[in-house]
Amino acid sequence: MIDDHWISSSAAEEVTVDAEPPRPDASEIGVATESHDVDDIAHVVCFYVLGDPQVGYAHQERRMRRKVAQIRRSVRVSERRMKTICLIPGDLTHHGTATGNFWTRLLCMCAPVREARGETVPKQNQLACFRKECLDPLRSCCGNVYMCIGNHDTLNTYWTGKQEVPDFVRAQHGGNLVYANEDDSSVLVISLSEYPTRENVQWMEKELSDPLYARKPFVVFFHYNLEGPYSDWWGEADKAMLGSVLRPRADRCAFIAVGHHHFSDSTGMWNGIHVVNGSGDNAVKVDVTLTKNNNNNNENEILDVQTTLLHDDIKSV
Repeated sequence: MIDDHWISSSAAEEVTVDAEPPRPDASEIGVATESHDVDDIAHVVCFYVLGDPQVGYAHQERRMRRKVAQIRRSVRVSERRMKTICLIPGDLTHHGTATGNFWTRLLCMCAPVREARGETVPKQNQLACFRKECLDPLRSCCGNVYMCIGNHDTLNTYWTGKQEVPDFVRAQHGGNLVYANEDDSSVLVISLSEYPTRENVQWMEKELSDPLYARKPFVVFFHYNLEGPYSDWWGEADKAMLGSVLRPRADRCAFIAVGHHHFSDSTGMWNGIHVVNGSGDNAVKVDVTLTKNNNNNNENEILDVQTTLLHDDIKSV
């Protein structure tokens, strides 16, 4: 049994902003006006996905700073007043260290090899750098930031017995790595940690079957990618089990956010569900438009999902 859980309270679209951005009408935010009036929309929840900051690996650090700037710019120029949430699907650091102790530096790899790999050799405290250059700036512009761990975040554990990054993530999310957070009254944010193990998926199925959440829209995020390069880091049986739980609920699963493979994509689909990865040069923005269903106890329903690949010279509205 797992006790590490808790419950608490298209294609890329690019828009250049040269001046005052126009206020979007119903068609621009995906409102099906034949069946829903604009006034019936509960609200739009905006998600940003920034994967694999991987502080301690210079190439990913540069990408991290670039994507943080993209997200801050997008939030700044957005004219729509909406709930804003940021997801970071793992690999916050390259070696899972907060202390930079001797054994970590020695066992991670000798300096010449690390330099040849493009890693940042003198980084003494990768977690502190992540907090200063990624987490704090995102928290200053987004409503909430949710994180999970990746495979690199536990490397230090093998050599020192410490779980510095996992402990930090737990501290941010009620003491848990696998969790569901009712960020606002309309969307459930679910972290399945490094990847959806059998136990994690069984726990998620139980939570999603609870009458309290039986019709609530949700998003799922974890570190390992589902398809393509490096997706073989977790088993097909676990993927099949995840699909068996999500397929019947695809109408209320807004999207899945992943990392691990260092590229950015906003157009993926898996079992009829949007899949986004913001681990390359670009962060991903996902607008989830919700409406009330007056025939179903006034529960929110997903009306539309729009994904946007952010760029340095593109301002998303």
